[in-house]
Amino acid sequence: MEVAQGEGESTPPGGGGAGGSGKKKKGRETAPRRSAVSQRRRKGDAAAARGARTILDPLPRRWVARLTYSVPFSARRSDTVSQVADGVPAQPLKAEPPADYTGEAAAPVDPAASALKQCWDAVNSNPDDFAAWEALIRCVESVPNGLNHETPAQYQSSLHEAYDRFLARFPLCFGYWKKYADDELAFSGPEAAEKTFERGVAAVFNSVDLWTQYCSFKMEHFRDDVEGIRQLFQRGAECVGLDFLAHLFWDKYIEFEESQGENSLVLPVLERIIRIPMHQYARFFEKYTHVYSARPLAEVIGAEQLAAIEAQVREAAPDKVHYGVRLDVRRCVPSDAEIDQQVRLRVHEIKSEIYTRTQAETLKRWPYESEIKRPYFHVRPMDEAQLANWVKYLEFEETNAVEKQAEMANAATAADGTAPVVDEFDSKADRVEV
Repeated sequence: MEVAQGEGESTPPGGGGAGGSGKKKKGRETAPRRSAVSQRRRKGDAAAARGARTILDPLPRRWVARLTYSVPFSARRSDTVSQVADGVPAQPLKAEPPADYTGEAAAPVDPAASALKQCWDAVNSNPDDFAAWEALIRCVESVPNGLNHETPAQYQSSLHEAYDRFLARFPLCFGYWKKYADDELAFSGPEAAEKTFERGVAAVFNSVDLWTQYCSFKMEHFRDDVEGIRQLFQRGAECVGLDFLAHLFWDKYIEFEESQGENSLVLPVLERIIRIPMHQYARFFEKYTHVYSARPLAEVIGAEQLAAIEAQVREAAPDKVHYGVRLDVRRCVPSDAEIDQQVRLRVHEIKSEIYTRTQAETLKRWPYESEIKRPYFHVRPMDEAQLANWVKYLEFEETNAVEKQAEMANAATAADGTAPVVDEFDSKADRVEV
């Protein structure tokens, strides 16, 4: 009875016995275990997805599309994520490049080389485009660290080619001859620059600016070659000395002779200048007067002419009355100082006559010179008014200049006994660029 009662009390309502009770407990234990595995799988897939996004983000979009739809989702994960569901480590994700990928990096583009090529293309397509040539010159001179003797050979070669071709087409551009010489000085030194200057004055022989710059260069870099510098100035005077605006050249010539420390060398240059009609003729005559007044008369005027002037002065000396114990009227001989003073006054009169003639010739030319707006070469055509003025100026010189200036030179030579300067006066028609 006791046993039966114990068994009955231990049985839950509804029956089933011990076996039924055991099955129910087993079912409650297995259900949570299956849920945990499923949860771990879901977490693994999420981690894989995050890893895949980390890898795919920096890749091109066309690669991402191919990888996203061709790789199983369980494999779309980082190298450190394992396949939790299968228990097999995931293979590293490898992105395949496109079929046209060669494996070689693209060569970097050199902006300087690209700009130089564009400039060359421009001048080759239109060699008469002056602005394109200017751009090319600026480009070839834009060298890293500036132009100097350490500039690489390819830069020097490019610059030489650009200048040579440009100046062959526009040889009268005196400013670019000077720039070319400066670049040669930086590359190779004074000797190379001198050769460029020689090419320049041969191409545009009547440029006051270029001759002045050339002589200045010679004075600076060949200062010991005094005779060579003097000969260069003499060459320049033959080419540009008669130019109406030649005062810059003559100023440099006088500066050179003064640097030698003797005014006796300056005087012949000034003697030459005061006979030339030019813009600043009065300033040069004032300097000439200042210089010759401090020099012996034998340097100012020829020996024969000086003797003739002295004789005239002595002959014109006034009579003087000497009062003594008795009245005695006699001729008194002037002193040497008085004679010298009178001779100098007579010489000054002669030089003033030269000044007056030079002034008159200058004023004749001023109406034409004052209308010249561009006394240098440029590729832009002149307007009709400028061309008409040049034509009238040339006609004036052709009919008046040679004979009038030769007459003036001969008259001056006869008056003061200096060397003839007829060759100094030549027609402006030979040196004017229209």
